[in-house]
Amino acid sequence: MTAARLTFDAAPLRVYWEVTRACDLACRHCRAEALSRRHPQELTTGEGLHLLDLGTQYIPRRALIEDGGDEVLRCPTPGVLVRTADGWFLLDTGLNREVASRPDRIERWFAWGECEFPGAGDPLLEALSACGVAPGDLVGAAVSHLHADHSGGLRHLEDGPPVAVQTS
Repeated sequence: MTAARLTFDAAPLRVYWEVTRACDLACRHCRAEALSRRHPQELTTGEGLHLLDLGTQYIPRRALIEDGGDEVLRCPTPGVLVRTADGWFLLDTGLNREVASRPDRIERWFAWGECEFPGAGDPLLEALSACGVAPGDLVGAAVSHLHADHSGGLRHLEDGPPVAVQTS
């Protein structure tokens, strides 16, 4: 993916997905325009949210927690697929199998254990397909940061939707 396709300036500081507008508190300051009951067109969580298994990697605790020590942890690399009123939105694109198997990358990024993948093919394409979604169906995507475990599937979005990238 070319740098011109990544949107850093429009990247949100936080992404929120509200699972319902049904709330009986009815606070005056609420931006969500709460309703006393679920809207009839409101999606269930199962219809609108999918946690994607995009691989697993092994990382020393110190990489996750300051002064965490050398214990190696098995860390899943999830993505999140969210159905919005405009269409499907993807948060993070997971590991790239080809990158994770290159000897120079293994030595530098994956030295604590071989990455694991849920299937034999491309993790992102398989996960999207299992949800009945193709990369061309996405209306947008966001990547929390450009590490290999979050941006490995960006190549599938090169001619697709805008991609926001967290900068800090």
